[in-house]
Amino acid sequence: MLDGHPWVFANEVEALLPAEHDGEVVECRDRAGRLLGTGLYNSKSQIVWRRLSRERVALDEAYLRAALAAAIARRGGMGDSSAWSGPSRTACPGSSRTSSATRSCCRSRRSRWTSARR
Repeated sequence: MLDGHPWVFANEVEALLPAEHDGEVVECRDRAGRLLGTGLYNSKSQIVWRRLSRERVALDEAYLRAALAAAIARRGGMGDSSAWSGPSRTACPGSSRTSSATRSCCRSRRSRWTSARR
């Protein structure tokens, strides 16, 4: 993660967030509190966090439209944008459920996970 990998695995954290945070947008920070990115959390997967952005973002219509447009542009504008709607074809991983609330969670094995409702 610190080297830019877009995922955090369950065995790379000291403690997981409760399952109630599954599907929510959470922030990942290093031990010093620096933002590593915003992503989707899933305690039921070996990949517990999947980065959406290195910045703080809200997973809303504007973000999804921009991510989709960027993904299409990277592919040279191939085809109609409706054909590129699957999660494997966009700039962001898919999620079955998201929350408008952003949760803060952190920390790889080199630090700790925390959760603070905002």
